[in-house]
Amino acid sequence: MIKVRFTLLIIGTLIFSVSTAFSETNILCIQKFLSKTAFDTGSTDGRWGEKTETAINDLFDQVGISEPKTIKAKDAIEVCKILQGSNNKALLESVNFKVYPVSIGKNP
Repeated sequence: MIKVRFTLLIIGTLIFSVSTAFSETNILCIQKFLSKTAFDTGSTDGRWGEKTETAINDLFDQVGISEPKTIKAKDAIEVCKILQGSNNKALLESVNFKVYPVSIGKNP
């Protein structure tokens, strides 16, 4: 019984370690892509933070890929696939600059 519990503990630890490393790899993929754009992620360290979240959501909003929800760390796999997809170069060229909406009109 002790061997079974110990084996399950080791398997659980390995699964957690692999999933954490995989998650960091996908977040790093996003951060490296964003580092080539005008969207600041802060450190390129594979950790999901406020700057990474803001940067990827702003980028997706600007290019019209925005989803009805805010992109979070759990979405890193799908986002990385988009950033590495066949439209990678076109996407990268379209986000060399940040676009800020401007209203021109009469003052109220």
